[in-house]
Amino acid sequence: MLKCIACGFEQPTGKFCGDCGTKFGETNAIHNTRRTLPSPTEPNPHLEKLKMQAKAYRSYFLRQLKKPALAYEQGENGLANGLTSILLLGILVTLSLFAALRPSLANGFLSFFGGAFIFTLFAITIALIALFATTSSLGPQQSIKTILSLYGAYLPPLLIGATVSFLLMVIKSYTYGHLLLSLVFLFAILLVPLYLLSALILKNPTTIDPFYIFIVYLITYSILFSLFIILIADSAIGEYFSELLYWFV
Repeated sequence: MLKCIACGFEQPTGKFCGDCGTKFGETNAIHNTRRTLPSPTEPNPHLEKLKMQAKAYRSYFLRQLKKPALAYEQGENGLANGLTSILLLGILVTLSLFAALRPSLANGFLSFFGGAFIFTLFAITIALIALFATTSSLGPQQSIKTILSLYGAYLPPLLIGATVSFLLMVIKSYTYGHLLLSLVFLFAILLVPLYLLSALILKNPTTIDPFYIFIVYLITYSILFSLFIILIADSAIGEYFSELLYWFV
């Protein structure tokens, strides 16, 4: 729109003002050009923060993939990235399960996703509770934040494995997809916590023989996991994981 600087009348086009007849000159052009220039938009602070966090996690992921033991130098400082890895693993495992069970599912995606995601996180939480209880009672004592940070630091290879498993399920290569998902799950809930326990004992020796610390951990974990399986045995997820665990018996 053109605006007359003499009377303020606005019109879409023309060389003269339709109200007072003033000629639109250079002053008007400058005035209207300034009016039509879009004001610079400020960046969304939440989006910028999300981008920074994603960039920081990418660096963390590559660093831990290359050398997971660096997590011991960070301690609790790696908690945020460790939790992100745990959540990502839960999401990827859940997506793989959905892709595998989709032909036989009666419920929708959101209903299944919520249940399977909570199941995966609970299975991981049981392993971490057993690890925390063992180290707290028999040593070496570690805070729950440190355990979460260390556990998450060893997950990048499992995240890659879970991603590949999901892709295999999507292309209906179920045999290899099931096998890879089983290995990822086994490492996540059993072997990684066992390795962490070994590493913590080596770095912080205790007066109790490590053999007995391992026994206490395995007993604690077995009891908690057995109770967990009993609780979800009648669900579709429980039946699926019973089938997966059968492969290792």
